[in-house]
Amino acid sequence: MRFMMFLVLAVTAMSTNAVESLHRMTITHPIEIKAGGSIDEALTLAKTWRTQVIDKIPHVLKSEFLLEKQSETKYELLVIYHFKDLKGELESIPMMGPLILKAWPDEKKRMEFFTKMRSYVAEDKKVTRVYSLIK
Repeated sequence: MRFMMFLVLAVTAMSTNAVESLHRMTITHPIEIKAGGSIDEALTLAKTWRTQVIDKIPHVLKSEFLLEKQSETKYELLVIYHFKDLKGELESIPMMGPLILKAWPDEKKRMEFFTKMRSYVAEDKKVTRVYSLIK
């Protein structure tokens, strides 16, 4: 009986750790709050993007959104994506388009969402980096 319980616990532990995140991609999004905008709105848009697209990509094992306030109107949003490997990251890219169309099927609403979200991000200062975990 003890052996059976041990076996069940061992299999459960292996299945929860079966996919280890060995690959990371980070994107630093400098956020600038302009007149009429707010950090709350910018974060709501980021959360919507995360739940409607990122969380639905099976290759993204985990995503983290970290915020640093730099001034009353400037913030830095650091997004960390966890993948099993580089292949998982590359396979995620073509999945985004269909997920975007599914989340915002109405073209006008889709354009409004992305226009509003982009109005907060200083695109020319955005930085993307790729890392591999050192074991």
